[in-house]
Amino acid sequence: MKKIYNVLPIVFIATILSGCAGSWGQVPYIPPSASEENIAKIRLIGNPVGFTIGQLDKKAGHVDNSTVVIFKSSTDIGLPKLPSVPERYKETYFETALYAGTQTKISYSFGGCSVGMDFLPQKNEVYEFRASFSDLAGYCVLYGVHVKYDKENDIYVEEPIIRLDSSKGKKWN
Repeated sequence: MKKIYNVLPIVFIATILSGCAGSWGQVPYIPPSASEENIAKIRLIGNPVGFTIGQLDKKAGHVDNSTVVIFKSSTDIGLPKLPSVPERYKETYFETALYAGTQTKISYSFGGCSVGMDFLPQKNEVYEFRASFSDLAGYCVLYGVHVKYDKENDIYVEEPIIRLDSSKGKKWN
């Protein structure tokens, strides 16, 4: 029995380092090609291994299917950042393109947390999602905002994302 207790910490550490929480069986997310003009852009803040992007009629994919969770660095393609929350960008984040005008589901699943949000990204717009484990005791929350340029004040601001009712409309593959 004592041998089992000696092995359990090793198994636990190996599991954490492998990034297996939610990533087994997933394919990598494949963004639209560089020549695609009908795109929106997205930033996913937090542990990249936990995020999945699904777009209707396209195969859902994990944004980072590599194996070691704790050594991630941000994937920054130069999206605008909100000046009112600079601390947000100290976390690891992943930026990529999406097909605009296509029903999209952003999901986060890691460490017992599983949340998702459906929305319709608009052409040339920027969206930001982040998962939080600390805002509501005992719950994980997925926040989504539209990062919108305010021409009058020459600044980027947060606007709410219009969520789609996932119980209506087409069903996911």
